[in-house]
Amino acid sequence: LAAAEEETRLEAEEVELTLQVAEQERALQGQEEASAGLAGTPASREELRGQRSRAAALEGKYRAEDRSVDALQAELEDLQGRERSQNEWLTSRRADWQRAESEVEARAREARAE
Repeated sequence: LAAAEEETRLEAEEVELTLQVAEQERALQGQEEASAGLAGTPASREELRGQRSRAAALEGKYRAEDRSVDALQAELEDLQGRERSQNEWLTSRRADWQRAESEVEARAREARAE
């Protein structure tokens, strides 16, 4: 349950980061278009570099979160596989127990009949 909650939180954060990256890319596009007329000014180049740096940082954070989500998903799948195995084992043990119980009851009936 905790892994599922963490996965949900990370997925929400991933969506937020994706939106932030898209927003940064739109801002960068706008900056590039605006700076086309001011191509030679140092201030616009610095601002553009800053935008690119922030976009790259957000993308790096997004990728790290994506890897975390993948790791949690793998852990969840592993836990679900273990749960299935344990349920199968338990079902098998119950069937064994029921067979043994039936056999004991049959022997008891035979003993009473004799």
